Amino acid sequence: MMISVPEPLTQLTAFIKPYQRACYWALFSLVVASTNILFLPISLRYLIDYGLSSSKHQIFHFAVVGGITVLSACSIAWRHYLFSWISERVVTDMRKKIFSRVIRLDMVQFESIQLGEILSRLHADTAVLQQILGTSISMSLRNLIQLTGAFSMLLVTSFHLTMIFLATAPILLFPGYRLLRKLRTLSRDGQDKIARASVFATESLQSVQVVQAFAHEAQDISDYHNLVESAFDAQQRRIQSRSLMTALIVLGVAFSFLCVAWYAIGLEQTNTGMVTQGVLFQFVAYAIVFSGSVVGVSDLVGDVQRVLGASERLSVLLRLTASIRSPINPFRIARPISGLVEFRDVCFTYPNRASHIAISQVSMRVLPGQTVAIVGASGAGKTTILQLLLRFYEIDTGQISIDGVSVNQFSLNDLRQMVSLVPQEVTIFSGTIADNIRYGCPNASKQQILAASKSALVDPFVRQLPEGYNTEVGERGVRLSGGQKQRIAIARAFLRDSPILLLDEATSHLDSENEYHLHQALSRLIHGRTTIIVAHRLSTILKADQIIVLHQGQIIDQGSHLHLMESCAYYAQLSHLQNLGA
Repeated sequence: MMISVPEPLTQLTAFIKPYQRACYWALFSLVVASTNILFLPISLRYLIDYGLSSSKHQIFHFAVVGGITVLSACSIAWRHYLFSWISERVVTDMRKKIFSRVIRLDMVQFESIQLGEILSRLHADTAVLQQILGTSISMSLRNLIQLTGAFSMLLVTSFHLTMIFLATAPILLFPGYRLLRKLRTLSRDGQDKIARASVFATESLQSVQVVQAFAHEAQDISDYHNLVESAFDAQQRRIQSRSLMTALIVLGVAFSFLCVAWYAIGLEQTNTGMVTQGVLFQFVAYAIVFSGSVVGVSDLVGDVQRVLGASERLSVLLRLTASIRSPINPFRIARPISGLVEFRDVCFTYPNRASHIAISQVSMRVLPGQTVAIVGASGAGKTTILQLLLRFYEIDTGQISIDGVSVNQFSLNDLRQMVSLVPQEVTIFSGTIADNIRYGCPNASKQQILAASKSALVDPFVRQLPEGYNTEVGERGVRLSGGQKQRIAIARAFLRDSPILLLDEATSHLDSENEYHLHQALSRLIHGRTTIIVAHRLSTILKADQIIVLHQGQIIDQGSHLHLMESCAYYAQLSHLQNLGA
């Protein structure tokens, strides 16, 4: 009958397998260090019984004890280094694979999982594995070897004393065994509660302006305190169970040791010659090693429970796969694309909002080099069209194509390389201003970055900063204004130089003067590119080749501004609300 290995341990083993040679050396050094400890009591016995009473053999016995000590020190150091290196390497590989897996998930999956929980698993749970693999497991395996060796040496030293020792030990050992079953559940419960606290803290701190604007600090502090206290209570229950189990084991072993000492000393066996002082010392030393090893092995069981708890949570992330993938045999682009974009009877409903149809029967054709604007009220489906073109979601029915080729036939990388996106909510990453502009083209030169910055009007405000383009922007760009972030996003698009350009309210954070200058820059960027503009302010799209009016997910009219003012009452209403007129 084959032993069933838990799936989390199977996945963990897969990360360890590439480092088998290092594992073998680590285990070898572990065995050497552990067996050296086992030789120390017997060498001390002979030193006591023979070395101290005879100067003839004194140097030899001291040399043996010294040699064993030096070899133990070297093997312990080598064992510590190897196990620590393996744990660091395994956890590093695991973090890389989890991040690579998560970053490729589609938008639907990101909407169903919490960022804070992912971060907790990526860092906290892997840190648990790192500590256990690097220290706890090696110590526990050492204790397992010493437990076996010490027990064997106890039998060799004195069979009668060993029987007394073993007969009394189970009195308090068995109750501790019942506590082992609780440890895995308690460990997993504690890690889950820590993850929930991490989720709450992440959301609250990322939205600190909203929190403070609503004077919600006290409530958030109270809620977070309750979450971390709940996590503390869960960890305390785990610690209490483990501590109680350890105490029972220590008491059981200590009781057995006292019985042995009473038997050996009370019967004055040392005076009859049945047990010499060296033999008694040897037995006591091995009994101490045995006792400590029993406690250590009990820690091994607890550590395995913690490993299983952390591995179960990590395995959930490792099993995640994106539902939107590149085709097995993607369409190969043999020449630069012209940029013809077509939507044919496209229908789409967000999976997490099945009751609401996002867009219905949308058909549109954007010719190469043409600029098309999409207008409509909030929630009409304007941004959804851009997301579908990038395959952030899969359409329900219909077809989206570029140059007559369905977007589903391109690899995701090729498809998205064709497009430059300037989103409404700009994302700025930690690093310098130059780093954030270079995000649009990682291999760009300084000259290219500077040219893109000048085109997007980033250069004027950067030159006023002491560090210039090397200025650190802070986490999520906290040191930049909304308008500055928007300009950096536009500079990325200049640098990326893709044939298709998507602008989602690209000038929404700019004042009138900067908006005027930026529109001139955008005119240069748009020239020769297929451009789709999503806009709320109609003043920004009056010169578009075509304007598409979207209402409740459907196209109700399209044409030029003047045409729509005459033929589309809904568009005319939007125009009058913004005081544009004809």
